Amino acid sequence: MEGWYDTPTVQHCHIENHVGTAYMEGDRITVTSSTQIPHIVRRVCGQALGIPWGRIRIIKPYIGGGFGNKQDALYEPLCAWLTLQLGGRLVKIDCQREETFVNNRVRHAIRTHIVSWVRPDGSIPEIPLEVYNFIIDLGSWPGRTFPPEDVRSVRSLNTGLPGALQKYGGQSAVFRLAAERLPREAPQVFREALGRGLFRWEGDRLTVPTAPRDMRKDCLEFFMDRASRPGEEACQDIFREIGEYLAVTWQETGYILRPEAEDRTLFGRLVTRPACFRLIQEGAARREPGLRLLAADGGLANTPLMVQLARWPGLTVAQFAQSVGAVYYGCLGLN
Repeated sequence: MEGWYDTPTVQHCHIENHVGTAYMEGDRITVTSSTQIPHIVRRVCGQALGIPWGRIRIIKPYIGGGFGNKQDALYEPLCAWLTLQLGGRLVKIDCQREETFVNNRVRHAIRTHIVSWVRPDGSIPEIPLEVYNFIIDLGSWPGRTFPPEDVRSVRSLNTGLPGALQKYGGQSAVFRLAAERLPREAPQVFREALGRGLFRWEGDRLTVPTAPRDMRKDCLEFFMDRASRPGEEACQDIFREIGEYLAVTWQETGYILRPEAEDRTLFGRLVTRPACFRLIQEGAARREPGLRLLAADGGLANTPLMVQLARWPGLTVAQFAQSVGAVYYGCLGLN
C-alpha cells in the first residue's frame, strides 16, 4: 500500500469564541481570558509589555470549549496594552464567529506520503514514517511567493509545495530564518555572511551557492558558530524558533498518528553542536514543556550491524540508522 494522504485545515468550533478583558488595580493588570494556558499567557503579556510578570494577574474561568485552539496567547497582550493606554479602564475584545474562523488558530492541513503493507493474516505492521515528508500549512506570507531555491522561501526544495517542514525544522530553516531575522536584528552578521559568499544575490533571489563550490555546510557552520557564542541573541533565536516549530510538528503529528513515545530523536548537523541543541530544546519547551528531544549519537548503534556501520568514518548516525531501519522494515514486509 502506498499513497499520499491529506487532512484539511480544521476549525475547532468551540461554543465560546475567543474573548478577553483587562483592567488595572493600582500598577497591576488583571486579564480575564478564555484560555487553556494561563501561566504562559502571563509570561507573554509581561514580555510584550516589558513589565515584570508579578504585575500581571491572569484569571481563567471555566471555558466554553477549546480543544487545543486556545493554547496560544492571542488577544490578551493587546487587551493588557489597551488598558495601559486608557489609564486602567476596562477593555474587552470579543471575537465573533467569523473572526474566530478567519483570524485565529486552526488545525493545520497536513500532507504525508506513507508506504506500508498488510500481512497475510490481515494485520498491518508498524508504519515507518519520516516526518520530513509532512507538509504543514503554516500560512506564511510572503515566504510562499519566493521560488524554492530562494532561502527566504517556505516552499519545499523537493516538491515546491509551501509549508514544508524542510523549511521550518532543518538546515534550510537556519538559512531561511537567518535571511528573515538578521538584516534587522544583526545586520553586521548578515553582511558578513554575504561577504564570505555564504549567501549570494542572484538577481532578486537570495541563495546559498552550490557552485562552483557547495557552501551549504559552511553556511550552516557559520551560523552554528555564532549561536554558540555568548551574547549572539539574534543567531541563538534562530535555533530557538526551530525548536518551536519542532514542538508544533510534534503536536500536529501526535494528533494524526498518536505515537506511544513522548521522546523524539533528532538527526543531522543541527544537533551535533551541544549549544545549538540546547537552544532548540529551549524553543521546544516554550510550546510543549513535556516534549523530550534527544540528539542522535553513537548510542543508537545497538545491534551488531549498526555497530559495524558506526565505525565507518564516512557514515553519520543518521545514515546508518536510516539504512538499517529500511532493511528492518523491508524484512517485515517479506515475512
